[in-house]
Amino acid sequence: MEELEITAGAQDAGRLDAWLAGRCGTLSRSALQSLIKQELVTRDGVPVNKKEKVQPGSRYRIVLPEPRPIEAVPQEIPLSIVYEDADLLVVDKPKGMVVHPAPGNPDGTLVNALLFHCAGELSGIGGAIRPGIVHRIDKDTSGLLVVAKNDAAHQALSDQMRVHSIHRVYHAVVYGNFRQEEGSVETWLGRDPRDRKKMAVVPESAAGARYAYTGWRVLERFGDFTYIACKLKTGRTHQIRVHMASTGHPLAGDAVYGPRNCIKSLAGQCLHAKDLGFQPPAPGEWLQFASCDMDNTLLTAKEGLPSCNRTVIQLFTEMGGLFTVATGRPPESIRAALPGIALSMPAISCNGALLYDFSTETVLHRSTLDREQATAAIADILPKFSRIGVEVMAGNGEMYVINANEYTHAHQVDEHLGSIACPLECVPDGWIKVVFASDPETIRKLGQYAKTKYYGRDNYFLATNNIYLEIMPAGVSKATGMHDLCALMNHSQKKTIVIGDYYNDLELMREAGHAVAVANAPAEVKASADEVTTCTCSEGAVGEYLYQLVQRATGA
Repeated sequence: MEELEITAGAQDAGRLDAWLAGRCGTLSRSALQSLIKQELVTRDGVPVNKKEKVQPGSRYRIVLPEPRPIEAVPQEIPLSIVYEDADLLVVDKPKGMVVHPAPGNPDGTLVNALLFHCAGELSGIGGAIRPGIVHRIDKDTSGLLVVAKNDAAHQALSDQMRVHSIHRVYHAVVYGNFRQEEGSVETWLGRDPRDRKKMAVVPESAAGARYAYTGWRVLERFGDFTYIACKLKTGRTHQIRVHMASTGHPLAGDAVYGPRNCIKSLAGQCLHAKDLGFQPPAPGEWLQFASCDMDNTLLTAKEGLPSCNRTVIQLFTEMGGLFTVATGRPPESIRAALPGIALSMPAISCNGALLYDFSTETVLHRSTLDREQATAAIADILPKFSRIGVEVMAGNGEMYVINANEYTHAHQVDEHLGSIACPLECVPDGWIKVVFASDPETIRKLGQYAKTKYYGRDNYFLATNNIYLEIMPAGVSKATGMHDLCALMNHSQKKTIVIGDYYNDLELMREAGHAVAVANAPAEVKASADEVTTCTCSEGAVGEYLYQLVQRATGA
């Protein structure tokens, strides 16, 4: 049992716990208050009171009890597991969860949950308190962590960490507005000389200084705050938090490195480990599949499929890459628009409402509208927007024209669709979506009206481009289509690459392992992507990106 002895000088004054904390660098005020409560702090041999003031000339003794041994025990705690195989698992850690047991957090940690889930089958390299833990994130940082189940996997992943080959992107909200759209912070980090519990930017010559690099890019601006993506080359303790604070833009909610008037309702810093990419320990694994949008991504409006896209897709699939499309088009339109292209996976059709396997000519999954609600919406909208065209897609993607205009006609021609003109009541059951077609201004006004009138219904409205607004089944999107496809094919979503161009691709891009926007995409879509092609759709953006993957795989 350790004891500390401190004598108060003639000029010493103030609250005892605060004064003692200032002279015991290893003990916080809360720790000292706990010791006072246990009568382990005495003044001239008499236990002190927590409200006591410093008495000049008095001798204070602090008894430090032996620390209780920390033991990591299995606990049944829910986990969000993104991916799992025999060697590893990827976990989406929630905000507020500590990664491993430590003084003050002896249980309820990620390690406790992992021990239960994996029945103890975790790597031992991290020791008894950190089994399987390859890297950590702070308690109040949410997001992705990779965990090793055996020592070989742990070593392989640690090697990638050491040479900085693991892909890690964090999303954060910071105070203020950056002048530039992107930049980087390159410094040396070490213990704050004034507060050993904090990290700080220090000179290279400082004891324990370690090089740190953080690249950042603006995603969106919100008045007094900015939403950014941070890409790490190094992984130092509190790196992003310290680096952003050093730029004058600390993280919102960060009580340690942020302003004194920290937004306490955020319960910690606004930081999320968004993307995590690595080479699995199993050899030969490179890419599972790529998914891309069709119109204005893979296909041009006039010329259709650029020849370079066709060539590279063929090369990509011949090398074992898995390629499919995620589109608002029905199966017959996909077939007509992609002659000679053999998709290596089922297509995500009708904005996620249909999964269609062209190799067997079968519908693998279908989601349908609430017909009654959709019918009521059409009856409400048609009288208010007289120039609007209306189509209903039903069955396996057959299109029924309820109210024709020049845009519905163009729609049929461009998508190589046959159409059936009929009254609304004659459309068969199994409605997949409703399409409103008109000029951009009418569609914009309809979108505003629908947002106000129909928000929260079982069906929802989706803008697929500036001349179409669609009613889709609730909860259905290209993203849910990808989820259904991954489940069907036993693939991980986090190993997908999505290439898109418009707002209806955003959710899909956010759920993918890696998101790519084509050069002709709107600014918001580009901001949500991990990467933007240098080529537009008409210049062969998809071919450009897939060829990069091919080169990467072959080492060319």
